[in-house]
Amino acid sequence: MVRPTIRDMTSELGLSSHARILEVKEPSCGLLAFIALHDVNHGPCVGGVRRSRYRSAEDACNDALSLSAQMTRKVAFAGLPCGGGKSVIVDHKALDRNTAYAAFGRAVEMLDGQYFCGPDVGTGTDALERIREHTSYVNPADNDASVATARGVLAGLRSALSECPSIGPLSAVVQGAGNVGSLVVKGLRTNLHSELALSVSDPNARALRSLPEDVRKIASDVALRTPAHMFIPCALGPVVSRENVRSLPFSVICGSANTQLEDDAVAQVLHARGILYAPDFIVNAGAVIEGATVLFSKGDNVRERAKAAIDRIEYRLSDVFHEARENDASPLNVAVARTIRR
Repeated sequence: MVRPTIRDMTSELGLSSHARILEVKEPSCGLLAFIALHDVNHGPCVGGVRRSRYRSAEDACNDALSLSAQMTRKVAFAGLPCGGGKSVIVDHKALDRNTAYAAFGRAVEMLDGQYFCGPDVGTGTDALERIREHTSYVNPADNDASVATARGVLAGLRSALSECPSIGPLSAVVQGAGNVGSLVVKGLRTNLHSELALSVSDPNARALRSLPEDVRKIASDVALRTPAHMFIPCALGPVVSRENVRSLPFSVICGSANTQLEDDAVAQVLHARGILYAPDFIVNAGAVIEGATVLFSKGDNVRERAKAAIDRIEYRLSDVFHEARENDASPLNVAVARTIRR
């Protein structure tokens, strides 16, 4: 049995922003991972396992730190009884994925419930099953993170469209047609507007071929330059940068991608330009709302309660938009202030 080593790097890195940052290693299968526990003051940390290639171990560690802080915003705004966490597995050619996920599951088990893990980019159903063989601190097997996330995005889009209606034919650009993006694309016309003019970009040609024929397929490098009422980022962030923010041809930005903005200051530029930005940690919280509700709630009808909680994203976001409008502030500033007051 492969038993990983866990090294606590918190003091070594001099971190005051996070409760713990842990390095997980198992050389026999090529595993190098980082588990970042950002907020432990409101319950166990929850967050997905991202498997990705990184230029260095430092980059991977920094990604875990950034994503876990974003998770804290997400669970805090949703009022969930948990804190934010995140883990990343460094992907490389020599990684024995099957054994590595088993070892990672044992590492999670060794944390004794401080961290509950779930799906993320690179970690899907099969990988979670391997983790689940070695720990109970994992997203329930009958949760569907993609469906829950897409449901939340559609709720957010309803709110954004109500706040910023189109004065002409409604159009949208969706960036990313993966598990979540493809579900958003399918739901847009039934949940938002039946006559929506839709453009979708994705570097994966197979993903584009699976979309309806009347969806316009565009190259990834033109997605941010294609005029539309709504821009729906459903790929990896950051997407909106200090460099491109002043030329974006959209009225609304609302999607599932994590860390959509290069930094929080970009939100103020969007506000000054009159572009309505729906904070990503509100809109893409569907999966963690479902996970936390199922994991930590008691009583009957937990699934229905989880769906209802995801649908309330629409109303929570509308409340943020209202306060932002009343105070001439960016929605991001309003939403962040509410997480701090938790």
